[in-house]
Amino acid sequence: MPHSSDSHPVPVIQSLQRSFRVVTASAALGAAAWPLAALSAHGVLAFDAAPYLPWTEGEFPRQPVALVIPCLFALPFLLLALSHARAGRTLRCSRWFVWSVFVFALLKVMPVGVLSPGWFLQPMLVVITAVAFGAVPGLAMAAIAALGLALCAHFQTPSVAAFSPSGYALPVVGILLGGGLLGALLHRTMQGLFAVETEQRERIEQTLRALRQRERLLRHAMRVATIGEMAGMVVHQLRNKFQLIQGHVALGLLADAREKDRRLHEIEGAVQAASGVVEQLLTLAHPGENAQRLVDLAEECRTFADRVRPLLPPSIRLETLFAAGALPVSLVPEELGDALLNLVLNAKQAMRHGTIRIEACAGGGGTAVVTVADDGPGIAEQVRTRLFTPFVTTKARGDGTGLGLVAVDRFVRTSGGHIDVETEPGRGTAFHLVFPCVPIERQVRVG
Repeated sequence: MPHSSDSHPVPVIQSLQRSFRVVTASAALGAAAWPLAALSAHGVLAFDAAPYLPWTEGEFPRQPVALVIPCLFALPFLLLALSHARAGRTLRCSRWFVWSVFVFALLKVMPVGVLSPGWFLQPMLVVITAVAFGAVPGLAMAAIAALGLALCAHFQTPSVAAFSPSGYALPVVGILLGGGLLGALLHRTMQGLFAVETEQRERIEQTLRALRQRERLLRHAMRVATIGEMAGMVVHQLRNKFQLIQGHVALGLLADAREKDRRLHEIEGAVQAASGVVEQLLTLAHPGENAQRLVDLAEECRTFADRVRPLLPPSIRLETLFAAGALPVSLVPEELGDALLNLVLNAKQAMRHGTIRIEACAGGGGTAVVTVADDGPGIAEQVRTRLFTPFVTTKARGDGTGLGLVAVDRFVRTSGGHIDVETEPGRGTAFHLVFPCVPIERQVRVG
């Protein structure tokens, strides 16, 4: 397995590295302190290695100064482990730490002989080493442990004639070698799993990168489409304003001086409104944001009706019906006028003669409703399902952009309301713009 060399480890790895440093430092300190303590208590006899050699004379188990030789041989491995722990190489640190435990345990059980239960710790260490660090270290550890057990079995003098040290040691040697092979197999399997996991993670990352790239492209395309839609809406609104100006100019040419002054005043208002439409080009993606104010819906509709009435031909009659009380709503009055102008002009273009009706009244559930209705030809069902789809229009080419009703729908939704449409072929169309009324306590705060 590859060793860890990340210079910016995650917090879990940092905690693991700190734990390894503490453990290896404590073990190294203990391995160094024990021989010094034994030296001070027993002198140089504490370092006599003869009792650890199976071919020396004497009966098993021998009783040397406990742990001195195992600590001395394990100390270099612990120092190596500590140096790697301080450098942040956790895998190498753990490898040398396991070897130090193995050497310590092997030298601790060899003086006891083949009957020591400590021999059954060796297969566990072999399996752990082979799984964690590969087949070569695991099999090497198994071979060293098997050699040490074989030496003990060969030189140990049995205390009972029927007992055979070699026959007892042979199964343990098999377990050691089998543990090494099992660990190597598990290591190979884990490497395969890690390789598959790494490949899958790379594929997922590539897929995520591709999705993010596509998302960026989609957002760019949506921005381009939005800009086109907004530009079309501005053109549509300006066209309506120009029609209003042309109507006032045409009527003003035939009027007296006083009427001309009034017409000029109306033209000035239309030009100012057209300038406002141009300024809204950058904010049409969120129409009305931070520009809404509390208005009386009935009064706004009454003002609009007075302004639009002169634009209608004599063949079209304008009827109005407004609530006697106030209808307090929060919206942008200029956009309300644009929406109503869109609906009135659509109705005008849809019929040669008839009646257009504008109503403003209270609705159910604390709402206010503005209705623009006509008794024209109505809207076909296949067109009705696409009324608010951008660039969809039934008008002749050059007469409409297909964005008027889209602007109306966007304005109403931005104002917190919705649109209901009633239409029947041959019996006219009614657009109901439903707005939430502002509660009295909110009116006080706004005022």
